[in-house]
Amino acid sequence: MPTPEPHAHPLERCLLRLAEVTTRWPKVVLSIGLVGLVAGGVASTRLELDARLEALLPTDTRAAHAIETYRTRVSAGAPLQVLVEGPRAEVVSDAVRDALAEWPDVAWALNRRETSSLYERRLLLLGESRIEQLADDLEQNVEHAECESMPGCVAFEEPPELPTREALTDEARSLPLLRRLSPFVGSSEGTEGTERSTSAELDPRLCNDSVPRVCLVQAGLEGDPGDLAFAAEVGTRVDALAERWGGGETRIELAGRYRTLPQIRAIAARDLRRTGALGALLVLAIVAFAFRRRGRTGGLGGWRALFLVGTPLAIGMGATLCLLAWLHPVLNLIGAFTFAILGGVGIDFGLHLASRLRGALAEGLAVGPAVQRTLTDIGRSLLVAAFTTSLAFGALAVADFRGFAEMGVLAGAGVLLSAVSFLIFFAPAAVLVAQPSTATTNAQVPRSTPALPTASRSVAWRVVLAGCVLAVVGGWVGRGVSFEYDFRRLRPTGVSNSISADGTQSGTRGTPVVVLADSAESLATLDLESSGPRSAFGVAPDEVAVLAPTDLGALLDPSEATLAALGRMGRALDRARDHVDAEVFSELRPLASVGSLEPETLPTWLRAAWLERDGTMGRMALIYVPLRGSDARAMERLHGQIETWRDAHPDLVFACPEATLGEIVPGLRRDAPRMMGLALLGLLLATMGIGRSLRRTLLVVAPVLLTMAVSAGVLAWLDVRLNLYDVLVLPVAFGVLIDGAVYLAWAEDDAARRHAAGAVCTSTLTTLSAFGALAVADNPGIASIAHVAMVVFTVGLFANLLWLPHLLRLVNRAAHDQGAAVSPDTDTCGATLTHPDAASPKPTGAMRV
Repeated sequence: MPTPEPHAHPLERCLLRLAEVTTRWPKVVLSIGLVGLVAGGVASTRLELDARLEALLPTDTRAAHAIETYRTRVSAGAPLQVLVEGPRAEVVSDAVRDALAEWPDVAWALNRRETSSLYERRLLLLGESRIEQLADDLEQNVEHAECESMPGCVAFEEPPELPTREALTDEARSLPLLRRLSPFVGSSEGTEGTERSTSAELDPRLCNDSVPRVCLVQAGLEGDPGDLAFAAEVGTRVDALAERWGGGETRIELAGRYRTLPQIRAIAARDLRRTGALGALLVLAIVAFAFRRRGRTGGLGGWRALFLVGTPLAIGMGATLCLLAWLHPVLNLIGAFTFAILGGVGIDFGLHLASRLRGALAEGLAVGPAVQRTLTDIGRSLLVAAFTTSLAFGALAVADFRGFAEMGVLAGAGVLLSAVSFLIFFAPAAVLVAQPSTATTNAQVPRSTPALPTASRSVAWRVVLAGCVLAVVGGWVGRGVSFEYDFRRLRPTGVSNSISADGTQSGTRGTPVVVLADSAESLATLDLESSGPRSAFGVAPDEVAVLAPTDLGALLDPSEATLAALGRMGRALDRARDHVDAEVFSELRPLASVGSLEPETLPTWLRAAWLERDGTMGRMALIYVPLRGSDARAMERLHGQIETWRDAHPDLVFACPEATLGEIVPGLRRDAPRMMGLALLGLLLATMGIGRSLRRTLLVVAPVLLTMAVSAGVLAWLDVRLNLYDVLVLPVAFGVLIDGAVYLAWAEDDAARRHAAGAVCTSTLTTLSAFGALAVADNPGIASIAHVAMVVFTVGLFANLLWLPHLLRLVNRAAHDQGAAVSPDTDTCGATLTHPDAASPKPTGAMRV
């Protein structure tokens, strides 16, 4: 390898020294790289996928801290849910409940919300004054009866009428506590012919009225559905129950987060494999086509080009995996698909290097000088492209939305590592596989695609003006780009249950908000009405169901006066045994015989709602809001109301995992302009700092702005709604598209620009293929990334290869005199076919636009 000239640019001298070292021992250098690749494969086994929506949120917000407190104090996850469908659903659900209760890691199991123990103590709920009145009425009845049995005693007034058990039930049902419990226990109608006053109406099953009927069984497990191994074990156990009790017209199915989280993770893993394989296949096919061997020109056809481009890329990806496994082994759903995108972005460096190397070999240079020429020609442009792309990804790191922040850091580091890998391993790979050209002319080499015609200056003006008009129109129409607020459309279809659970949970089908306090006294301060009108977030006050243990104070800890009044009523009933109707006595005497309600005798469903990990009760309440958790607008309103409750009750913790969606959407609206603004600013500063030319900087940014404006108009016209997944395409496109503009604008002359045009086309298509492969994902959110990327990168391809060359022709008059940026000697999206006598002189480091 020749030594660099003294007057060469410092960066050129550094790159030449690097090439000299790496090409001296090419096999040793590549062996070291392959060891790193193997290490990356081993490190990838440590990576885990967190499919929870909360994994996309920032960790330092009040909502995040509240959810963490909830998971620490109450539960690691949601309760297990099992659906039973069929004509014998009630009977089978009892059997499933009993079977679940026998599991060693189950704390409770239920399939009904019985309230009989509460109604047995309805007199305690009525209070001291009402019990005293009932005792007075009983005593008057006794006195009246005794008077009538005594000769000469005359009762001038009729005794007060004693209430029936049914009347007392209706009276108790109107009390605040039982009125708040009514949404949780369903209808007040009797079942199976029982009378309205019996406990059957107060002990409803978790069943709906559909045909065939569906019943729900719930159980509290000492585990987390986010633990894939544990969730799989639970699924196996439920399958065993289905085999035992199901069959025929009876179906048993797992539901809830124990079903959805493992399925989402399984679908995501399958999507990663599928999209990764398809993306790699498409990228390799494009590279093979672009560098297809034509005679013996350039010595880089077929498998040689694939090896030359793929080896450094694989080593760079392996280094990224090692770094990730060391620093952050848990990936969220968005970050996990970064690797599928990173391959298409990182290969761009290799395509430009290989394209320029092939041109140098076609000029008759030996492999060593050809590598030297390649590095000095585009080494500086490659570093500019690497830094600008990395900055575009890095702009995501400032987002509060953790899905973007982690993806930005990962992709930004991956792009830099890929660029470094190409600078280190491209030269030794070229020494091993590249061959000098033995052809002296390429006049007989056919072209499979027509060349782009050379345009006049007037045509260039028309193209540039047409692009500006399209940008203005697209920007105006693009104001109508909407956001997807219904997140049910972003859920994989295979996650939903085949058995509908609608109507099985009565009033608890809404979104639950958990309220945690340090003590029962603190929880007693909860006052939702004082925290603002609940109707402000679209829900009427009477539609909000509140389940708080403080409401049971009259049952759990009645006053001494109330107990004394109840004792007096019992004694009055004993005296009246022989003077009142036997049926009335049999109904009232048990009501006066009960004492206070012990916590361990609470209904199972209430204990399950208030029980904490340490076995304590009385410090937690539940608020059920009838809003759909997948509706981003509704969750945004609920999140705002929860923030109001937090401000009014700073000593209480309000946790609602579903409402995190209401934090994501405003965060995206807030972060998107900031991310794109920072990405654009970073690109401007990087280009300006390295190129030290304002005109060149504006030229490379112009096609990016044109692409964004026109793409916005196309997306609005096609009614493509952006969501929390595909928004990331926009800042990423900044860096990817500006790379092509950098290579074109940084080209020293027309010959270099012809090489750059073919490489830009190929690299854009490979990036588009990497994004487009996501279209086959079963996750609609991930697939939507491909839809937006196809629009943006297709528009960007025309902006870089059609609009920018005409703009350069107008700006650079010397270039206009020499011809178009893409000449008849260049295949569209292919390798350059250059005559040896048309070779450009070795650059001296000066670049002009």
